[in-house]
Amino acid sequence: MVNADCMAWLVVGGKEQKLHLDANSVGNFISTKSIQSDERDDVTENCEYGEGSLPERQVFLKALQKLKPGRSQGSLQTESQTSRFMLPRDSPRSLATPSLRPSDVVQVSLKFQLLDPPDMGRDIRFVLLALNMPPQFKDLKVNLSAQSLLHDGSPLPPFWQDTAFTTLSPEEAKTYPCKIPYSQYGQYLSTDKLIRISALGEEKSSPEKTMVNKITTLAYPSIMINVGKSPALGAAIVNQPLSIQVIFSNPLSEQVEDCALTVEGSGLFRRQQRVLIGVLKPHHRASLTLETVPFKSGQRQIQANLRSNKFKDIKGYRNIYVDFGL
Repeated sequence: MVNADCMAWLVVGGKEQKLHLDANSVGNFISTKSIQSDERDDVTENCEYGEGSLPERQVFLKALQKLKPGRSQGSLQTESQTSRFMLPRDSPRSLATPSLRPSDVVQVSLKFQLLDPPDMGRDIRFVLLALNMPPQFKDLKVNLSAQSLLHDGSPLPPFWQDTAFTTLSPEEAKTYPCKIPYSQYGQYLSTDKLIRISALGEEKSSPEKTMVNKITTLAYPSIMINVGKSPALGAAIVNQPLSIQVIFSNPLSEQVEDCALTVEGSGLFRRQQRVLIGVLKPHHRASLTLETVPFKSGQRQIQANLRSNKFKDIKGYRNIYVDFGL
């Protein structure tokens, strides 16, 4: 079973304040590869009880008691009571943590929305949506930040910060546009390409605070692989020459160096093929053709990987069928 409650704390001057407890963001999207397909198969329901259900809470508290043997069941249950005010069970699963507060009445809600696909090398453009639900005016100060995450969720120091001030009329929604330039996040990005954007809202007339997080995975352009079914490349047949075309590009707006492309495939190549490309100009698109002789028939897969001094592991793959021939 994979499960956890995520608790957010604000620490100022040695004082700690609990902002919210999210019981829904961990334990979703437990996946495996589908049989005879490259699609993702969600097996979450086969691995644990439904989020927010009574059995799920009971199992969670049992595990928590083992981690904190000195705490009573009652005190542990009190700690997780805040999860009752999380998203409803039928809400869509998302990596964007909603704006949550340790009360059953949310007065100001915050939400992030991306304006463009989060592609590597492009500026990250998004808006912060602030919604005032009660029939009173609200003076809101919002501190925004962005930081890289490692694969285990550990954060690195923030590389971008901003502050927004706004006044919300009763039941009014406002948007605040934001942009994180590539020149600002590129040098701080971890190899996992994860960025967490956070916003902490403070109301002038209330000590309570509102927080929202959004985790974004930056996407590289995939490598295209062409093989067979064309007069130029020929068909894939055992012990017959085969041409494989690999198309790749530099996604960045700056020159990259030390570029190297590796291509491999079981039953297609005797050993891994490594091609030193050298320098790629900004947004330059290139291609090369490799020659090989397949030595095994059946379903095969070609895998390609492009690395440079600015990025690594731009990947691509292509499934092909190799005929046995005559």
